[in-house]
Amino acid sequence: MAREVNNSIVGNLAARDGFAIGRGETHSSVDVHDERDAEALRRVLCDEIIPLYYDRDDDGLPKRWIGRMKRAIRTLGWRFSADRMVTDYVLKAYVPAAGGTSSDLR
Repeated sequence: MAREVNNSIVGNLAARDGFAIGRGETHSSVDVHDERDAEALRRVLCDEIIPLYYDRDDDGLPKRWIGRMKRAIRTLGWRFSADRMVTDYVLKAYVPAAGGTSSDLR
């Protein structure tokens, strides 16, 4: 039940903010896991991403694609900012490499 609810939430969020690849399933066999991931990626590309990108209006614009990307940037952009990246490098790479254990960046 919890897995179904989680998959539903992920699917609903992905529909608004981007594209979910797979359903979060894992498998003890790396080959089976990779096969599932590859099939999920193929399905999302062929059934969702490519058609959405090439569905153009009378002006030649992929309006639904543009809307999806704008929402993704608006809601998820902070995760992909240069500020976050630099902070991650400092806290997870540079400070530990210099022998430090903490940083006053936060």
